[in-house]
Amino acid sequence: IIISTIIDETNAENCSLMLLNRQTGELSVKIAQSQTDRSSGYYSDGTGSRRIFRLGEGIAGWVAQHGEPVSSPDISSGVVTRLYPELDEQGRPIPIFDLSDAPQFVTGSDSGLPIGSLLCLPLVVDREVVGVINLSHPRTNAFSAEDARIMSIVTDQVAVALNNVQAFDDLQRFNEMLEELVRQRTI
Repeated sequence: IIISTIIDETNAENCSLMLLNRQTGELSVKIAQSQTDRSSGYYSDGTGSRRIFRLGEGIAGWVAQHGEPVSSPDISSGVVTRLYPELDEQGRPIPIFDLSDAPQFVTGSDSGLPIGSLLCLPLVVDREVVGVINLSHPRTNAFSAEDARIMSIVTDQVAVALNNVQAFDDLQRFNEMLEELVRQRTI
């Protein structure tokens, strides 16, 4: 539902949600979807996602490590900036890094279409990054300032929802553990 809503409300062709495993420092894709293929791909097998990034690796890994949203209106330019960038003396956004120095940061999307523009935003709960939402489009300059604003709001809500789901799962596991302890002690 989250991914479908993001695609419907923004100009994203592709959207993926990645979760960060703090113990391993790995960011793995949990769900991905494109406009052309509205069925979502879920990645939750026992071995983890087929796509894993370490903190600092790739654009999503950089976002997870630094907790800052980034954008690139034109990936072919090689420039990635903060979503709300600092500007140089000529009023141009100051790049975070140059993709021409690290072409492995953007390898394409699952839809087979090239990436023209992207938005990548952290999911933050209590000042801790728990994941990343990545949006891309094959056309350059595909994302508007409104898309960026919508995504800033959405990522805050998604992070809270994921945190609530995690807290519920933790509570269920704790409850099961207590029930097992009681069962063992009453035998």
